[in-house]
Amino acid sequence: MPTLINGEECDQVSVADRGLNYGDGCFTTIAVVAGELQLWQRHWQRLENTCAKLSIPLADEAVFLAEAKRLIERNENTAAVIKIVITRGSGGRGYAPAKESNSQRIVTISEMPAHYARWREDGIRLANASLRLAIQPELAGLKTLNRLEQVLLKLELEKLREVMHPAPDDLIVCDARGFLCEATMGNLFWREGKHWHTPELTEAGIAGVVRAELLALNPHVRVGHYLPEKLAQADEIFICNSLLGLVPVSNMNGIELAVRVYSKAWQTEL
Repeated sequence: MPTLINGEECDQVSVADRGLNYGDGCFTTIAVVAGELQLWQRHWQRLENTCAKLSIPLADEAVFLAEAKRLIERNENTAAVIKIVITRGSGGRGYAPAKESNSQRIVTISEMPAHYARWREDGIRLANASLRLAIQPELAGLKTLNRLEQVLLKLELEKLREVMHPAPDDLIVCDARGFLCEATMGNLFWREGKHWHTPELTEAGIAGVVRAELLALNPHVRVGHYLPEKLAQADEIFICNSLLGLVPVSNMNGIELAVRVYSKAWQTEL
């Protein structure tokens, strides 16, 4: 996987890096279409906000754009994925970071998963997860490197795929209080009658860039705390993230749903 670390071609980090040792950092994953970064300003805002919250120094925007462009120009595929990882770098004792640190930026490029296009057309099957997300308002909404909950959810998904028929493609996750949060792959929206809904993410979950774009375009969407039973009343459900775009849900816990193709992606008017 072509990789730039602090602008240099490299694929190794120090064993003392705090991102490796403590998950001390953040990341964002960006779709590349026809050589262009999609929703770049949303991604940059995410990196700025998260690094400010974590007190991690951040290089200038132009530096990241130049490094992403280097990798894109060398890539043979017109559709690709740029991932930017920022760590606090090395230093400090134990959990306590050094008073002054040199953050590390890691930029990689990879292929866009081929099956995403099929999912956008045919939809995906969802089931409920048993694992619940911890309540932590200070980190809620942020895409930090601490993703062990998502790792456990993917392990749970693999086990469910062995026993459920048809097998689910993803899981719906609630927080520790039982309120809906998201799918493991992206944010959750649903329509009940004339009204669209999405979960509040101020105490758990990740606030994605596509979610932000959709809410800006569709201010009438109702954001709130909902129990999972609410989805049983949905006429239409989709999940979204920066690589998938908008993917309809064709089956929710064995219940078939009508599939709508969201051809305008994050420019969709709900």
